[in-house]
Amino acid sequence: MEPRDFHTTAEFLKDFSEEPHIRTSISRSYYGVFLYFRDFLAKNGLTKKKNKKCDVHAFIKNCLQFCQVREGNIAAVHINNLAQWRTDADYDLDKTFLNTDSRAQFNDAKQVIENFERDITSEKTKKILKFATDHAKWKGWI
Repeated sequence: MEPRDFHTTAEFLKDFSEEPHIRTSISRSYYGVFLYFRDFLAKNGLTKKKNKKCDVHAFIKNCLQFCQVREGNIAAVHINNLAQWRTDADYDLDKTFLNTDSRAQFNDAKQVIENFERDITSEKTKKILKFATDHAKWKGWI
């Protein structure tokens, strides 16, 4: 299975009017982005070690947030926003969600990956890995 498979599910569910479908679409939009960037970092040699001080979600977000590359920083902001929507959709059962919410989160998730792929270069990838690795080592995550 590939991270983009979650986007396929999110896309399929985003236009439904039933709230369980909407919530699931929001959740899958987040996971598609999260897994995309987890795999991007891993394919370039940066993975979180087990039993360290933070969970893998915070690890990915922080590596991108502190990588000193604009594209990574932007991705971290979107991951943070999508994570909040996902948490609300998964756990806040009193909150109401509409398919306009699932469409917006799906579009945001799709756009952040498309923009990253369009704008990232091998030089920027090297810089992301250097600064993200330095930050992760400093935090004791790797």
